[in-house]
Amino acid sequence: MTIETKASKGVDVKKLIVKCGVIPDEVVIAELRTKGVLYDGPDHYVLQGGEHTNCFFYPFRVGMVVSLPLRLGQLLNDHIQDDQALAILAVSDTATRMMRSIYSAFDLKPKKVYPMNVSGKLELKPKQIEALKQRPFIIIDDVVRKGRILQQVVEMCEDHQLTAEGIFCVINAGIPKIKGVPIHSLLEHPIQQWDPDDCPLCKSHSSPVYDPFHFKR
Repeated sequence: MTIETKASKGVDVKKLIVKCGVIPDEVVIAELRTKGVLYDGPDHYVLQGGEHTNCFFYPFRVGMVVSLPLRLGQLLNDHIQDDQALAILAVSDTATRMMRSIYSAFDLKPKKVYPMNVSGKLELKPKQIEALKQRPFIIIDDVVRKGRILQQVVEMCEDHQLTAEGIFCVINAGIPKIKGVPIHSLLEHPIQQWDPDDCPLCKSHSSPVYDPFHFKR
């Protein structure tokens, strides 16, 4: 099936799902372009408007369920389907805002994004726990530096008999003085063995790809 993806013509996302059952990634990219988001490269994107201007986001699969081929189009598609939508447990405020930015670009209401960071403290509320027991969910963070916080989140989920479908990071980021670990390095390389040369995306830059939003505030 050939689908017109020229941004100038626009895309009715909900009608498209009815027509072909899923949003192809190229349609997502075209729609994001029309909504103020610029596609920039084979795998990552750069927001051009709002509080996340110049902020990279990249749908990484970090592990847990290595075979889960969840891509941006499928993620949005799942969230449009009210009955069987995949829920998101957002570890950080930035990850929460980032996901909502993506959905607002499509005029979608992200009903199933559960923020976990409360006043700088990780917390799972009773209502969140019950909701996450009722549907499949993924854990999303914005950046991993040493992996300690994600490990805490996984342990908290296990304590409440919650099992995530996978762990993702939305933003490929780091603060220059701290030098965060690019999330794609976690796919095949332990953090201790990470090197920029391990990653084709990093090879094209003089340093790992950082999120300019972190130090433009």
